[in-house]
Amino acid sequence: MFALQHPIASPPFLFPKGNNMKKLSLEKTQTECLRMWKRIKEQVEAGNKKPIWQLKEEWMEENNYPNVQDDCFFCDYANHYADDNCDFCPGRLIDKTFDCDNKSYSWHDQPIAFYNKLLRLNRKREKAKK
Repeated sequence: MFALQHPIASPPFLFPKGNNMKKLSLEKTQTECLRMWKRIKEQVEAGNKKPIWQLKEEWMEENNYPNVQDDCFFCDYANHYADDNCDFCPGRLIDKTFDCDNKSYSWHDQPIAFYNKLLRLNRKREKAKK
């Protein structure tokens, strides 16, 4: 089982330099991540050939998220706790083996598989809430 709230308070001195976005709740982080990746999946399925990093960047701009770390809600959430520490990634709070660069569902090489992985993580998260 995993914690739905992060177990560590976030003292201001741990915030990474350059991350001036207001910290989103874990719930909002999950929701916005899924929204973004659903749109990216739809664009890829429609034949959009832009690099995935560019699709992420465009979505962030269109949805008024100009300061999300690495254009990734999970990275941004994690980096409010410790700079460049994937242990605090919301995906790993659900599944400690989650790795966004996993070759079978890498966000940049397999965006549809990545979105499907996020859906599976979300189902697991929702089930744990009950």
